[in-house]
Amino acid sequence: MTDFRAYLKPRPSTDLKANSGAEGNATTSFESVIGKNINSNVMQPLYDTNGLLFPYTPTIMQFGGTANYNTLSLTHTNYEQPTYTNSTVRDISLTAKFTAQTQYEAKYVLAMLKFMSRITKMTFGERDSTDFYPDTDGYAGLPPPILLFSYLGTHMFNDVPVVATSYSLDLSEEVDYVPVTNKPYPEEVSYVPTELTLNLELKPYYNTKDLRSNFKLSDFASGDMIRGDGSKTAYGKGYL
Repeated sequence: MTDFRAYLKPRPSTDLKANSGAEGNATTSFESVIGKNINSNVMQPLYDTNGLLFPYTPTIMQFGGTANYNTLSLTHTNYEQPTYTNSTVRDISLTAKFTAQTQYEAKYVLAMLKFMSRITKMTFGERDSTDFYPDTDGYAGLPPPILLFSYLGTHMFNDVPVVATSYSLDLSEEVDYVPVTNKPYPEEVSYVPTELTLNLELKPYYNTKDLRSNFKLSDFASGDMIRGDGSKTAYGKGYL
Protein backbone atom coordinates (compact mmCIF):
# COMPACT_ATOMS: atom_id res chain seq x y z
CA MET A 1 0.00 0.00 0.00
CA THR A 2 1.30 3.45 -0.94
CA ASP A 3 2.38 5.63 1.98
CA PHE A 4 0.11 8.69 1.72
CA ARG A 5 1.68 10.66 4.60
CA ALA A 6 3.43 13.95 3.88
CA TYR A 7 7.22 13.86 3.56
CA LEU A 8 9.85 16.44 2.73
CA LYS A 9 13.29 14.94 2.12
CA PRO A 10 16.63 15.59 0.41
CA ARG A 11 17.09 13.99 -2.97
CA PRO A 12 19.24 10.84 -3.17
CA SER A 13 22.89 11.48 -3.83
CA THR A 14 24.56 10.90 -7.17
CA ASP A 15 26.96 13.82 -6.91
CA LEU A 16 27.88 15.80 -3.81
CA LYS A 17 28.05 19.01 -5.82
CA ALA A 18 24.37 19.89 -5.49
CA ASN A 19 22.19 22.36 -7.30
CA SER A 20 24.89 23.95 -9.45
CA GLY A 21 23.43 26.44 -11.91
CA ALA A 22 19.90 26.90 -13.20
CA GLU A 23 19.82 23.37 -14.62
CA GLY A 24 20.34 21.78 -11.18
CA ASN A 25 22.07 18.85 -12.87
CA ALA A 26 23.47 17.31 -9.68
CA THR A 27 21.34 15.77 -6.97
CA THR A 28 21.57 16.55 -3.30
CA SER A 29 23.42 14.37 -0.80
CA PHE A 30 21.22 13.33 2.13
CA GLU A 31 24.15 13.76 4.49
CA SER A 32 25.11 17.17 3.12
CA VAL A 33 21.65 18.48 4.06
CA ILE A 34 20.88 16.64 7.30
CA GLY A 35 24.39 15.98 8.54
CA LYS A 36 25.99 12.81 9.83
CA ASN A 37 23.94 10.03 11.41
CA ILE A 38 25.39 10.51 14.90
CA ASN A 39 23.70 11.31 18.23
CA SER A 40 25.33 14.72 18.59
CA ASN A 41 23.69 15.88 15.34
CA VAL A 42 20.50 17.81 16.19
CA MET A 43 18.87 16.60 12.95
CA GLN A 44 19.77 12.94 13.53
CA PRO A 45 16.09 11.94 14.28
CA LEU A 46 15.26 12.70 10.63
CA TYR A 47 17.28 9.63 9.64
CA ASP A 48 14.64 7.48 11.38
CA THR A 49 11.99 8.73 8.92
CA ASN A 50 14.20 9.20 5.85
CA GLY A 51 13.59 12.94 5.87
CA LEU A 52 10.97 15.10 7.55
CA LEU A 53 7.71 13.27 8.21
CA PHE A 54 4.72 15.48 8.98
CA PRO A 55 3.14 13.57 11.89
CA TYR A 56 -0.34 15.05 11.40
CA THR A 57 -2.35 15.67 8.25
CA PRO A 58 -1.20 19.04 6.91
CA THR A 59 -3.46 21.65 5.36
CA ILE A 60 -2.61 22.57 1.77
CA MET A 61 -3.85 26.16 1.50
CA GLN A 62 -2.76 26.69 -2.10
CA PHE A 63 -2.34 24.27 -4.95
CA GLY A 64 -3.07 24.80 -8.63
CA GLY A 65 -1.86 26.06 -11.97
CA THR A 66 -2.21 29.02 -14.28
CA ALA A 67 -2.32 29.46 -18.06
CA ASN A 68 -0.91 32.90 -18.85
CA TYR A 69 -2.17 34.93 -21.80
CA ASN A 70 -1.32 38.31 -23.23
CA THR A 71 -4.01 40.37 -24.91
CA LEU A 72 -3.84 41.36 -28.56
CA SER A 73 -5.95 44.44 -29.31
CA LEU A 74 -6.99 44.41 -32.97
CA THR A 75 -8.20 47.51 -34.80
CA HIS A 76 -11.95 47.76 -35.51
CA THR A 77 -12.98 44.67 -33.54
CA ASN A 78 -15.41 44.20 -30.69
CA TYR A 79 -13.31 41.67 -28.82
CA GLU A 80 -9.71 41.42 -27.73
CA GLN A 81 -7.73 38.34 -28.76
CA PRO A 82 -5.94 36.39 -26.00
CA THR A 83 -2.56 35.02 -27.06
CA TYR A 84 -1.07 32.19 -25.03
CA THR A 85 2.30 32.85 -23.35
CA ASN A 86 3.07 29.99 -20.96
CA SER A 87 1.74 27.88 -18.12
CA THR A 88 2.90 27.87 -14.50
CA VAL A 89 2.24 25.85 -11.36
CA ARG A 90 1.56 27.67 -8.13
CA ASP A 91 3.66 27.43 -5.01
CA ILE A 92 2.58 24.86 -2.44
CA SER A 93 1.51 26.64 0.73
CA LEU A 94 0.91 24.37 3.71
CA THR A 95 0.46 24.40 7.47
CA ALA A 96 1.38 21.43 9.64
CA LYS A 97 1.05 20.67 13.35
CA PHE A 98 3.84 19.16 15.46
CA THR A 99 3.59 18.01 19.07
CA ALA A 100 6.13 17.06 21.74
CA GLN A 101 4.45 14.70 24.18
CA THR A 102 7.48 12.45 24.62
CA GLN A 103 11.23 13.04 24.69
CA TYR A 104 11.55 11.49 21.23
CA GLU A 105 8.86 13.79 19.82
CA ALA A 106 10.58 16.76 21.45
CA LYS A 107 13.85 15.83 19.75
CA TYR A 108 11.97 15.46 16.46
CA VAL A 109 10.48 18.95 16.81
CA LEU A 110 13.94 20.37 17.47
CA ALA A 111 15.26 18.50 14.41
CA MET A 112 12.41 19.91 12.31
CA LEU A 113 13.23 23.46 13.41
CA LYS A 114 16.90 23.02 12.52
CA PHE A 115 15.93 21.41 9.21
CA MET A 116 13.73 24.40 8.28
CA SER A 117 16.58 26.76 9.03
CA ARG A 118 19.03 24.61 7.04
CA ILE A 119 16.96 24.30 3.84
CA THR A 120 16.50 28.06 3.53
CA LYS A 121 20.25 28.84 3.63
CA MET A 122 23.15 28.56 1.21
CA THR A 123 26.62 27.20 1.86
CA PHE A 124 28.87 30.12 2.67
CA GLY A 125 32.38 31.02 3.74
CA GLU A 126 35.78 29.42 3.99
CA ARG A 127 34.75 26.49 6.19
CA ASP A 128 31.96 25.47 3.80
CA SER A 129 34.66 25.28 1.14
CA THR A 130 36.61 22.56 2.94
CA ASP A 131 34.87 21.02 5.97
CA PHE A 132 32.38 18.68 4.28
CA TYR A 133 34.31 18.25 1.04
CA PRO A 134 38.00 18.05 2.12
CA ASP A 135 39.17 16.48 -1.16
CA THR A 136 37.56 19.04 -3.47
CA ASP A 137 38.08 22.63 -4.50
CA GLY A 138 35.21 23.66 -2.25
CA TYR A 139 31.49 24.20 -2.60
CA ALA A 140 30.81 27.48 -0.81
CA GLY A 141 28.19 29.48 -2.65
CA LEU A 142 25.76 26.66 -3.45
CA PRO A 143 22.09 27.68 -3.10
CA PRO A 144 19.67 26.01 -0.65
CA PRO A 145 18.98 22.37 -1.54
CA ILE A 146 16.31 21.06 -3.86
CA LEU A 147 14.03 18.69 -1.93
CA LEU A 148 11.35 16.11 -2.74
CA PHE A 149 7.80 16.56 -1.42
CA SER A 150 5.39 13.61 -1.28
CA TYR A 151 1.80 13.47 -0.05
CA LEU A 152 -1.43 11.56 -0.80
CA GLY A 153 -0.03 8.93 -3.13
CA THR A 154 1.18 8.34 -6.66
CA HIS A 155 -0.84 10.83 -8.67
CA MET A 156 -1.06 13.65 -6.15
CA PHE A 157 2.34 14.83 -4.82
CA ASN A 158 4.85 12.15 -5.79
CA ASP A 159 8.44 13.25 -5.14
CA VAL A 160 7.75 16.75 -6.43
CA PRO A 161 11.08 18.65 -6.64
CA VAL A 162 10.74 21.82 -4.57
CA VAL A 163 12.73 24.51 -2.83
CA ALA A 164 11.62 26.04 0.47
CA THR A 165 11.11 29.78 0.01
CA SER A 166 9.90 30.63 3.52
CA TYR A 167 8.77 29.16 6.82
CA SER A 168 7.27 30.63 9.98
CA LEU A 169 5.89 29.46 13.31
CA ASP A 170 4.63 30.93 16.55
CA LEU A 171 6.11 30.16 19.96
CA SER A 172 2.97 30.65 22.01
CA GLU A 173 2.82 31.54 25.69
CA GLU A 174 -0.25 29.31 26.05
CA VAL A 175 1.58 25.99 25.74
CA ASP A 176 4.15 24.24 27.89
CA TYR A 177 7.80 23.97 26.91
CA VAL A 178 9.77 20.78 27.48
CA PRO A 179 13.55 20.33 27.68
CA VAL A 180 15.50 18.44 25.04
CA THR A 181 18.98 17.19 25.90
CA ASN A 182 21.04 16.75 22.79
CA LYS A 183 24.50 16.14 24.29
CA PRO A 184 25.06 15.05 27.92
CA TYR A 185 28.75 16.06 28.11
CA PRO A 186 28.94 18.99 27.96
CA GLU A 187 25.22 19.26 28.50
CA GLU A 188 23.17 20.97 25.77
CA VAL A 189 19.57 21.66 26.74
CA SER A 190 16.95 23.34 24.55
CA TYR A 191 13.24 23.88 25.15
CA VAL A 192 10.56 23.24 22.53
CA PRO A 193 6.79 23.82 22.72
CA THR A 194 4.53 20.84 23.30
CA GLU A 195 2.48 21.98 20.30
CA LEU A 196 3.22 24.29 17.37
CA THR A 197 2.05 24.97 13.83
CA LEU A 198 4.52 25.29 10.97
CA ASN A 199 3.72 27.47 7.96
CA LEU A 200 5.77 26.47 4.94
CA GLU A 201 6.02 27.75 1.36
CA LEU A 202 7.40 25.37 -1.26
CA LYS A 203 8.15 26.33 -4.86
CA PRO A 204 8.22 23.58 -7.52
CA TYR A 205 11.69 23.49 -9.07
CA TYR A 206 12.03 21.42 -12.25
CA ASN A 207 15.21 20.62 -14.12
CA THR A 208 14.95 22.45 -17.46
CA LYS A 209 17.09 19.94 -19.38
CA ASP A 210 15.00 17.09 -18.00
CA LEU A 211 11.80 18.88 -19.02
CA ARG A 212 13.02 19.34 -22.59
CA SER A 213 14.14 15.72 -22.87
CA ASN A 214 11.37 13.82 -21.09
CA PHE A 215 8.17 15.82 -20.80
CA LYS A 216 5.31 14.65 -23.03
CA LEU A 217 1.85 16.10 -22.44
CA SER A 218 -0.07 12.93 -23.28
CA ASP A 219 2.10 10.84 -20.91
CA PHE A 220 1.73 13.50 -18.22
CA ALA A 221 -2.07 13.52 -18.58
CA SER A 222 -2.36 9.71 -18.51
CA GLY A 223 0.00 9.31 -15.56
CA ASP A 224 2.57 7.27 -17.50
CA MET A 225 5.39 9.65 -16.56
CA ILE A 226 5.34 8.51 -12.92
CA ARG A 227 4.18 4.89 -13.16
CA GLY A 228 7.59 3.36 -12.46
CA ASP A 229 8.40 2.78 -16.12
CA GLY A 230 12.02 3.84 -15.68
CA SER A 231 11.46 7.54 -16.36
CA LYS A 232 11.42 8.48 -12.68
CA THR A 233 14.87 9.52 -11.45
CA ALA A 234 16.51 11.07 -8.41
CA TYR A 235 15.65 14.47 -9.85
CA GLY A 236 12.00 13.86 -8.95
CA LYS A 237 9.28 13.42 -11.54
CA GLY A 238 6.23 14.51 -9.58
CA TYR A 239 4.98 16.85 -12.29
CA LEU A 240 2.12 19.10 -11.16
